[in-house]
Amino acid sequence: MVFLEHKHRPDGRVSTFPCELVARQDDLAVLRFVLPHAYHVGSLELPEGGLTYGFYWRGRPYNLYWWQDVSGKTLGYYFNLGDRLVISETELSWRDLWVDILVVPGQEPVVMDEEEVPFDLAPQLHDYLNRAREEVLHDWPHVITEAKELFKLLCGGRYCFRKKVNSKARC
Repeated sequence: MVFLEHKHRPDGRVSTFPCELVARQDDLAVLRFVLPHAYHVGSLELPEGGLTYGFYWRGRPYNLYWWQDVSGKTLGYYFNLGDRLVISETELSWRDLWVDILVVPGQEPVVMDEEEVPFDLAPQLHDYLNRAREEVLHDWPHVITEAKELFKLLCGGRYCFRKKVNSKARC
């Protein structure tokens, strides 16, 4: 079954991605998305057919994409600063707040797209973005470890990539 991710941008644009639901709880959703074509993000080349596992937590000012190549090798991690996460039975939506943080294995995090933040941004939202950025820059190793452990639990105690749906999880 297709599970939709709706990414709302502050300028009103919406991007919709057909995903596969790996897990959903009241405060968490994990989605799987197969890249339909190659992407270039910062220093990374993401190949067509590569995987994105998206982790969306209610109450956190970010979500996390775990990017893998077609064999399941980790290429990088991408934190999207955002808010307004809504998780339903068949879809989720969230607001993308411009700033992203790219983590490539073996390298320091890189803050991206800060130049996109409007100069006349409301002070409350500006403060929210600053706090979110600092939270990710401080906690990223722990969040990545948490996501990997969660993924292992969802997949029966083992990492699973590109496998068919089983009775416990979609991996």
